[in-house]
Amino acid sequence: MKNLMMLVVGFACFFGAGVYFGKQHGVHSSVTSVATSNPPASAPIKTERSSNNQSTVSIPAGTLVERFQKILKQPSVKRFALFSEFLNTLEPDEFVKVAHLIDGTTTDMRQRFRTALLQKWAAKSLASALSYSESIGRNTEKVAAIAVVVGVWAEKDLDMCLKWIEKLPQESLRTSLFQSVIGSLATTNPEKALALAKANPRSHRDSFMWTIFNQWGMDNPEVAAEAVLQLSAGPGRQQAIQSLASSWATKDAAAAIKWLSSLPDSPETTSAIQNATTQWAVQDPLAAASFALTFKPGQNRNQALSIAVAQWAANDLGAAVTWAQQLPDGTAKKEALNGLSVEWARQDTQGAMKFAESLPPGSVKSSLLINIASQMVNDDPSEAFKWAQNIGDSTTRNQVLRSVVSTLSYQDPKKAAEYLLQLPSNRLEVEALGQVAGAWASENPVAAMEWIKQLPSPSLQREALRGASWNLVSADPKLAASMAESLPPGANRNEFIGNIASAWGNSDINAAVEWTKKLPEQLALACLNNISYQWAQQDPKGAIDYVASMKNQAPYQNFIGNVANQWAQSDPPAAIEWMNQLQDGDLKKRMQTTIATGLAQNSPEQAAVFVSGLPAGEAQNQAANSVVATWSYQDPEAAAKWVAGFPEGKGKEDAIQSVVSNWSNTDPASASKWIQTFPDGKTKESAVVTMVDRISFQSPDIAAQYVEGIQNISQRRTAESEIARRWLQLDRPSAEKWVQGLELPDDQKQQMLKSTAETEP
Repeated sequence: MKNLMMLVVGFACFFGAGVYFGKQHGVHSSVTSVATSNPPASAPIKTERSSNNQSTVSIPAGTLVERFQKILKQPSVKRFALFSEFLNTLEPDEFVKVAHLIDGTTTDMRQRFRTALLQKWAAKSLASALSYSESIGRNTEKVAAIAVVVGVWAEKDLDMCLKWIEKLPQESLRTSLFQSVIGSLATTNPEKALALAKANPRSHRDSFMWTIFNQWGMDNPEVAAEAVLQLSAGPGRQQAIQSLASSWATKDAAAAIKWLSSLPDSPETTSAIQNATTQWAVQDPLAAASFALTFKPGQNRNQALSIAVAQWAANDLGAAVTWAQQLPDGTAKKEALNGLSVEWARQDTQGAMKFAESLPPGSVKSSLLINIASQMVNDDPSEAFKWAQNIGDSTTRNQVLRSVVSTLSYQDPKKAAEYLLQLPSNRLEVEALGQVAGAWASENPVAAMEWIKQLPSPSLQREALRGASWNLVSADPKLAASMAESLPPGANRNEFIGNIASAWGNSDINAAVEWTKKLPEQLALACLNNISYQWAQQDPKGAIDYVASMKNQAPYQNFIGNVANQWAQSDPPAAIEWMNQLQDGDLKKRMQTTIATGLAQNSPEQAAVFVSGLPAGEAQNQAANSVVATWSYQDPEAAAKWVAGFPEGKGKEDAIQSVVSNWSNTDPASASKWIQTFPDGKTKESAVVTMVDRISFQSPDIAAQYVEGIQNISQRRTAESEIARRWLQLDRPSAEKWVQGLELPDDQKQQMLKSTAETEP
């Protein structure tokens, strides 16, 4: 791939990225305030680790404090409304005093009150509101507060606000603030919000699409629908279609589904149709259920039908049951009965039980009996367990018994534990262990651990410890850590300690790191790998420096890679500077791919520029392919343009496979069109096989349209057999018609048609 450098540089110029990496072109380490009509006069936002100490001011006892305290004493339903009225009475110099009063409240109250305060404050004094937001010690709360202020700023002076955000050195902060601006703008000018999102080179722009099109769909769905069609295939388009369909369906489900039906058949449209049908079921469940029957047989029809009937049963159980029972035997009837089984068991337990007992063994009977058992547990757990033990079919009996134990675990975990040990020794018992242990650990951690230690086998103890670890940490992380250390040495203890570290890292990474460092070296290493993501998010340099202090760094290379990947996402210049200083040549090459992957998460274009600066060779090829794998998921068309210019060779072949694999999921027609531009040969053949394989499970009818493009007879026959097998399960009549049209001997066709499938009505 020795010409790759020129290719990438040229492609970056085409995109107009204007992004440079390394020491020479690093982003400034400080932020310069941007002059505005109401300019922030405070110091720039600091992106290094923040102190946990809140800044304090002297609050004199007086009217302001008394009024605030009175609000806190009000019932929660009145508190926020009174606080909003209170804000309207404040003078500009009183905002900061109220802000520090809010700092002393509970987390939920603090966040809600602070948001309301900052919206008022920023409207009157943007500079001082931003200055206070920067002073907040808790990093998550600080970013949320700054986002509120920036949202107000964007409404007053969007261009200056965006320029200021773009000068921030920390990628994650820029993304959070940019998302705040997009969300604010989407409510007033969705067209401009969309233009801004599309101009953003970061992968996070895909998440903006939901916000934009959800609002747009409620205000002007027809115009929003036209805008969706202009989007390139990829996650962003999927989000837009799903969001628009969901909001449009709340107003006019029939119109939303009609529009969705006009789009090319793909997983993204069928899923959106299912969601819209769900919305329709709230408005008119009979119409929604009837419409679901018009779907082609398959998973989407089954789920849409089940959801529609479930909603119907909640509104009118008798009508829903009558309608479902009159359906012809087959998958549709089964799914309809499954859908209403919860409500049937809740509203008419005896009637549901009588009907269930008349059914032959199978999923419908099991579903009804499980839901009946769940209702019985609420009334009399002992009676429910006794009744379940008398079910004749052993498979159904075990499933219902497990359901009884699972339901009871949230009501009385100690009692559930007693019943659990009476279940047959099989996988169902093992699966329930984690649930019971987790529920009990939330209620009584000490009792739960004593019970786990007394379980009769190491395998059962392991499953229970897995289920308990997260809840133990939530209840008391230090107690959980001491419990983990008290276990006898062995695999169970090591795994449990690793789970404790992971859970603790989510709530308090600093405490988790300090605890982990005190563990024996091999166990500490395993735990560090578990918390590498959280540590890298907060202090990547500290994590790297810790490893650098080790005499033997080789075992930590996995950890180093995890940290480097996250570092490249949050602060690319710093991560690249660190990589360039590595003395270990092999480690440096591995980190090139790792950092390229991290960069690609936020900006594949910037990652491409980074790859262009790497020496030609295998390391550059691997880094380029890691970028392609991410880019082709985010924007397959752009990735395809880049890959098309790669020099011939294995690197290009691998890159093409990545593009085709991801593109086929969202837009197989466009992927096929791109493949057809290839010259005949191994690369083209391999691409067609990949595409057919990717879509045959979800959409075998679509895969069937492209299978003839496979020239290798053996590979084509394998693909045809897989398509037939899956299609026969979803829509046997259509699959049979397709198989009969294949150019195959009759005996081979008959062999295909023997594939196991349930006959559709």
